[in-house]
Amino acid sequence: MPPPCWLSVWQVVYNIFALLLSVAAAILMVKNPIYTYFSPFFVAYIVAYIGLLNPRKLPVIFSGDYSYGIYLYAYPIQQAITMLLPGMRIWYINFLITVPIVGLFAAFSWHCIEKRALRLKRFFYKPPVAAAYDWQTAAPGDVAGKEAVISVPGSPA
Repeated sequence: MPPPCWLSVWQVVYNIFALLLSVAAAILMVKNPIYTYFSPFFVAYIVAYIGLLNPRKLPVIFSGDYSYGIYLYAYPIQQAITMLLPGMRIWYINFLITVPIVGLFAAFSWHCIEKRALRLKRFFYKPPVAAAYDWQTAAPGDVAGKEAVISVPGSPA
């Protein structure tokens, strides 16, 4: 028996032809100001397609945590490029120029500043000692950590 129609309504076709068609449509729509507002539908398919791939991971990805550096440096670098190169204010050109520069800044920040600063954490941070808690003698409503002893009406106390 086939599944009900509502189960397959939101299935996305995972097809290389659909990907290429979406890339072409997104590029053409971004170039025309009237159709720019329709390009996110095609870009969403491209992102979903790429996100479902399982590519081999580059060693550079595992060499550090660059997320905080990207968070810190992306906006100022993007704004500096916009100011210094006024002819490059088209968003995708600005993106292509900004991403490698931000990546370099983030990698430098991780390897030369953040990783070394995290080594000093042991001198300043002492983990809290877990307190002993006796669940057998706890009164109803007492809280320990994330759980609470709750009395349920009709149950033995």
